[in-house]
Amino acid sequence: MQVLRDEIAREDCLWRESLTRWSDQTLDEQQKISGLVAHFCSQKNREQIVQGDTTEDLIRHEVAAYDQLWAQERAIAIGRQIRELRERRLR
Repeated sequence: MQVLRDEIAREDCLWRESLTRWSDQTLDEQQKISGLVAHFCSQKNREQIVQGDTTEDLIRHEVAAYDQLWAQERAIAIGRQIRELRERRLR
């Protein structure tokens, strides 16, 4: 149950931070922003993965890296949705 709550909290954070930071940036700027948003919103998840007791050190860091990559991809997708919604509103 706690894992589900943590994921919901991260998704909320990704949306909230993306909404406050995204506007009309270039693709490179959007990727940088997505990386920052993902890093900020995934801090708790990353700490839990790295401090886990059930896997070896190298595996934990690899899992944390994949988790970070997933969060960044999700932030990019959220940014695209935000841009599409703003474009619709301007029409």
